[in-house]
Amino acid sequence: MTSKPILVAICSAAVVLTLGACRRQPAPAAGPVINHALDLTLDSLPTDFKVKTNQGDQLVLETTDPSLPGTVSFAVSKPGLGGVNLVAAVKDRKAAFEAAKGGKYLGNQELMTPLGSAFTARGRYTDANGQRVEEIWVYLLHPKGDRLLSIDYHYPVGDFARKRAGQILDLLGDIRVPSKKNIPQRPAPASNP
Repeated sequence: MTSKPILVAICSAAVVLTLGACRRQPAPAAGPVINHALDLTLDSLPTDFKVKTNQGDQLVLETTDPSLPGTVSFAVSKPGLGGVNLVAAVKDRKAAFEAAKGGKYLGNQELMTPLGSAFTARGRYTDANGQRVEEIWVYLLHPKGDRLLSIDYHYPVGDFARKRAGQILDLLGDIRVPSKKNIPQRPAPASNP
């Protein structure tokens, strides 16, 4: 009569395995996302984000989880006198946070990324609609090394700072320069005999 408990255990395990297999699996990362005006490629787009705008020099992502709304904007700018200065960019952002209505600078960190050193600046303020918002800015050298790449993660104030920081770090690992195979080729001009 010991076969009955064994049979129950096997059936229970089968139900658990079947339910586990039926669970919604996370969607694979989409990509690549290419923006030729910014000279950037995101090799794969983490499932936390989808493309909101990718036109001209505008590359904006938005979060896919409605309980964690937010946008990530990418900008590329020419270096100031003396070259790209990441520390100066953070100081400028600190001043902007402190000058904003209800603004508070929350600090910065230096990160090591696949593209080299990057600096963050995080702060809060009250936007034009009266909403409290938080931003994480990331400043790093453009993958080509000749310009400043600024990434702004903008979202409502909440208790998810660690998750938001993890999301932005995931994005940093996927930034590249578009490869030649992704650039549409123009036909060679016809030769004159």
